[in-house]
Amino acid sequence: MKIQFGYILKDLRKSKNLSQQELANYLCISRPTYLRFEKNLVEAPLSKLFELSELYQLDVVKLISKDQLKRTKQKKNKKLLITNEMHHVKQMVDLAVHLTG
Repeated sequence: MKIQFGYILKDLRKSKNLSQQELANYLCISRPTYLRFEKNLVEAPLSKLFELSELYQLDVVKLISKDQLKRTKQKKNKKLLITNEMHHVKQMVDLAVHLTG
């Protein structure tokens, strides 16, 4: 599952205890327009990214890179889970071989 920028926006909004309407008002857009950003239906214009970066006290590059950071962490977690599952299967096979051998 790919984490998209809209989910980052939602997490940041919730971390500030803001409603979608409050954030839409801050950005001078309608709530449905803001909702489209969070649902990844449209990309936020650069001007709105600057406003969001000011609100969350992150520079735009860091705001955008949070999306990439979460994607990277998710990929690492998925690889670790698969590795652990493969190790568990190997242990079960080794035990079965030992018991039948």
